[in-house]
Amino acid sequence: PGPDGSTDLAVEPVFSVDLEWMGGVVRPFIHSRNGVRLQSAADLFGFGGTYQPLGGDRLEGRQAVDELGVSFRPGWLHVLGSVAASRTTDGAERVFNATNDTLSVAPYTGLRTRTSATGRLGLREFSRRGIYFWAEATTSLYAGDKDAVGETAELDGRLEEAVPELFGKAALGIRGILFQGDLDADLSIRARAWTEHLGLRFHPQTGLLGLPDPASRPIEQSMVLDLVAVAHIRTATLTVSLENFMSGTTLTPGNQLIPDYPYPERRLRFSVFWPILD
Repeated sequence: PGPDGSTDLAVEPVFSVDLEWMGGVVRPFIHSRNGVRLQSAADLFGFGGTYQPLGGDRLEGRQAVDELGVSFRPGWLHVLGSVAASRTTDGAERVFNATNDTLSVAPYTGLRTRTSATGRLGLREFSRRGIYFWAEATTSLYAGDKDAVGETAELDGRLEEAVPELFGKAALGIRGILFQGDLDADLSIRARAWTEHLGLRFHPQTGLLGLPDPASRPIEQSMVLDLVAVAHIRTATLTVSLENFMSGTTLTPGNQLIPDYPYPERRLRFSVFWPILD
């Protein structure tokens, strides 16, 4: 419902295509999604005094996300390469004020694009027994409206700094099959690392994420190391992980991906997934 009590109902199609060749040594893939990027109710009407709404008609932008890549799997080797592009036209973005305590909606007119390239190397990555390793790195580049001035140019700066230029993850582990195939075990060390960036700030009153003020303290370059044990017992999956076990040491004094919300140090997590009716 609108501010005057009227109801506006609209149906917007979203087109999605996923194509992937699942067999053989060479396995190309394409993922594509194209549709309308709508605003939420909080974007239109605000939330208390900590979220300032659009204050007018909703701004519907369009977004297209495409990825094209190929995977090579000759024997125990796995090599993957892909390129992706996210193109958003018009619409709006959520931004914080200078003190990062109030969220508002900033309109954007024009095209903004984020392109990325990903490379992955795996050694015995899909084997069920023995040691395995894989590493993946992604680099991204943002391009906004080159002729933009004022608030739009500032918004371009926030969007450019929101994502690290380089993000990587890797795993080194060992797998085994025990008790005549009833237990599949996987023990690994997993890592995530990123370069310096501003990130997205959390708005606790609504649970939404927004672009922080450009003068905010950036998220420093860092990494997270997890020790993970996974056991597949017939249809059940048990996972025990010691997350961020290097935090608080000389190597990694502390780390965070959301400003003001550091990763907990050496957190033990346990989970069970067991489909009763499948």
